[in-house]
This record gives sequence, structure tokens and C-alpha cells, in this order.
Amino acid sequence: YPPSALMMIANKSCQNKTINAILTKATKEREIHTKPDREAGLFDNRWVLIKFHDQKDFQKPANAPIEPFKSDFIGATVDELGGFVKANFGEGGLGQDLSDSSDYIAGEVFGILDARTAKDDTLVFVVDDLVDAVDEAKIRVAWGNGTRRDDALIRYSDFEATNEDLTILVRDIHESAEHSLTSSSQPTDSKTEVSAEDVERLKKWYNNIKATRKDTWIELRLKADCAFWSIGGILYRGGLDYMLNPGDDFDKNGVMKADL
Repeated sequence: YPPSALMMIANKSCQNKTINAILTKATKEREIHTKPDREAGLFDNRWVLIKFHDQKDFQKPANAPIEPFKSDFIGATVDELGGFVKANFGEGGLGQDLSDSSDYIAGEVFGILDARTAKDDTLVFVVDDLVDAVDEAKIRVAWGNGTRRDDALIRYSDFEATNEDLTILVRDIHESAEHSLTSSSQPTDSKTEVSAEDVERLKKWYNNIKATRKDTWIELRLKADCAFWSIGGILYRGGLDYMLNPGDDFDKNGVMKADL
């Protein structure tokens, strides 16, 4: 896979020594793998350090030591970083070696050094994927943040909805419609009975949210000393699948395990 942008968003908590430590781990990671993997370059350092919006020079890969520098991305959100990466990198984008069509910086994945990096030697790997409202509900439930509505929506998507589930979803649709038709802050009556008309309306609503998939930046936290091992699995299986089915792949702190 192509080199990936690595950007720093933390200030005081992610100093130059932290960046150098992460890049050193990235360079050394290949040493923990088998000789065939090393010779194939499967787990070589692929980070490209991005410092400025108008950066013209790109060291591929970025190796320590890196001299002190200022970053244009301090305090940026994941969506802001993702927008920058997608707009500037990818095939034909900035940093591509014109003599090698495969030597470009990825435009659909990138890495982040944040405030937590200096504390536990982890970084965030971000993957672009298409996500719908049902996926979002499943992710919240899988990670312990689900709501009663999420449970109802998931069961409905699996054709296992109870009458109570239908009531919750229909009520939600009615309340959303009422909210869009009035600017009043006064509460409205909640619908408690589900009619045949409601069932048909619910089907149309569900088909619409399933068809409305949006580009979403999925964040996965990795151990810095075996990041490329984890990234290989993410790119093979998909970031969304890891979020939907975390299973035993993450530790209690939400860091992806890497059992080499």
C-alpha cells in the first residue's frame, strides 16, 4: 500500500522527541517480523510527515531525527485533516514521484499524533469508508454507547423488531417530522400506536437511510511499535468492520491488539 500522511495535532503534549520516538519505532518495526516479510518490505516504515498546508518537500519515509518544527495542523479536527488529505494526496496528488506511478501518498488513509501519543506510544490511524445510519447505531452498541433507539433500529434491520421497537422508531419519525414543520420549542404529543400507514412510512424511511451512505473517517488507535502490522489487517478487513465487530481485537483502553 502507498505511503501515508502522518500529522501532528497536539502542541505541548506532543513535542519533537515524541515525533522522533514514533518515527524510530516505525523504522524498527520491520525487525520484529520474519525474514521473508522483511525482504518483501511488508512492514517497512511508510509514514510521510506532513507539517504545512503548502508543503512541497516530502521525505518518504520520514525518518528520525526530525528537527524542531511548527505544524499547521495543531488543534485540527479529524474531518479537517481528512479533507486536506483527500484534496491534496492520492494518485496524481502532491508528493508523487512522476517516475513511479505507485509512489504516491494515500488520499484515503492517514495517521495522527495527538495528545495521547506522548503518554502511551499510540497513534490514530484514520480510514475513509462509507457508513449509513444503521452502521452508526451498530458501532455505538458494539462499543457500549448504544441507546434504546439504536437497539430498535438494529433489530428492525435484522427483521427482528418487536412492537415496542416499531413504536420507538415510528415515534422518532413523527417527532422529527413535527420538529421540521414547527419552530416552536413546546413539546408535542408522542405517538404510541403503530398503524399500517406507519409501517409503510417506516419502510420508506428505513430504505432511505440505508441508501444514504456518507463518507466517514473511521478512527482506530494503534500501538506505535507495530502500527504497520495492524494497518495491514485494517486495509484487508476494512476499518468499518473492525468498528462494527471489535470482538477481542482491542484492549480495555481501546487500542488495537497486535499479537505478532
